[in-house]
Amino acid sequence: MIDQYFLVLTTIDLFVLTFMCILTKLSETLNGKQKRGFFLAFALIGVISILEVITILVDGAPVHLRCLNILSNYLGFGLSPAVSACLVYALDKKTVISRKFKAAVGCEVVYLLLLTALLPSGMVFSVSEDNVYARGPYFAFYIVMYLAALAYLAVSTIVTAWEFQNRSRVLLYPLIVFLAAETIIQIALPQLHVTWLCVTLLSVLYFIYCSEMWNQLDALTGLLNQNSYLNRSAEMRRSGEVLVVFTSDHGTIRVDNPVKVTGDRETSANLRYKTGRNLAYNSRDVYEVLKPEDVQLPSSNLTSSYIFAYNTDFLVYNNDANRHIRYYRNTFQHGGISMEEMIVPYIVLKPKQ
Repeated sequence: MIDQYFLVLTTIDLFVLTFMCILTKLSETLNGKQKRGFFLAFALIGVISILEVITILVDGAPVHLRCLNILSNYLGFGLSPAVSACLVYALDKKTVISRKFKAAVGCEVVYLLLLTALLPSGMVFSVSEDNVYARGPYFAFYIVMYLAALAYLAVSTIVTAWEFQNRSRVLLYPLIVFLAAETIIQIALPQLHVTWLCVTLLSVLYFIYCSEMWNQLDALTGLLNQNSYLNRSAEMRRSGEVLVVFTSDHGTIRVDNPVKVTGDRETSANLRYKTGRNLAYNSRDVYEVLKPEDVQLPSSNLTSSYIFAYNTDFLVYNNDANRHIRYYRNTFQHGGISMEEMIVPYIVLKPKQ
């Protein structure tokens, strides 16, 4: 007989997961990749929670339900590590899938194949002829895979959080401790069936944490966005110890004097500097760097050199020079030698004493 209290908790669990799936679909801040990751994670947790209820219902039931008992246990053990992989997939905003994630997916596939191969021997778990579930002598194989998946999720989250200006990253450690504690409890006391209830709670907290982290940051730079910066500045002002430094990127300059140069197809296209192997120019019109390593510039090959335009000059190729001159004269460019391009402005603001 299934515990009625557990059945009620599982019903609440499924309601929360359904709500989170709908919230994920309606989210305006998550991109398509993140939505897929969270949706798959919530859906997997829901499926595994249902499988856990099935295993309890059919365990010790008539023998014609033995196959269902085996299948539900197999899928439950097999799909558990995939939840962490889905959350890691949602964590990364980049659309390109990393090699590490592909390797993690490969490990999950190998784990499923090994679990399938060990199923007849009952090494991980077994279901007797009387339809009674029991842990196998190598049940630790599942535990190791499950803990490895959690470690992968924890490390990936910590690495991502520390790349950004995110004060809440220290909250990751209590989440990890919480998940580790409930895992130990489930292993020691399997009759409690608390794992997936705790995982549901953790996934919701993880969703909240990631959303809060992304909402604080600028999507392009990973730095604090305007609202977060102003809030942080207001907090610092109340402390009475504020030192604000404003700066910006270098500027541009309006060019009007063409300087003709010659280069091959590999020569860079910038109008204020050129780099390549076969540059031909009048050395009096440009600033030349024959050894890029002397000024800490990269070299595409051993014979690369650089030339930079002065003042309001801009560099054009001899072939079709007139068309380029008409097109680029009186435009704003950067990359050459002028005060506007080389000086980075900044201002330091201190509070009045």
